[in-house]
Amino acid sequence: MTTALIYDPIFLEHLTPPKHPERPQRLEMAMKVLEALDWLKR
Repeated sequence: MTTALIYDPIFLEHLTPPKHPERPQRLEMAMKVLEALDWLKR
């Protein structure tokens, strides 16, 4: 099965209310982890 990941830095500008689980810091961390695991090169 193939999975696609669509990402653009502009996604970090999406603002939500405080304490909402969808926030820029979560996306930044997820991308750092995926990059560290070399999953973005697949």
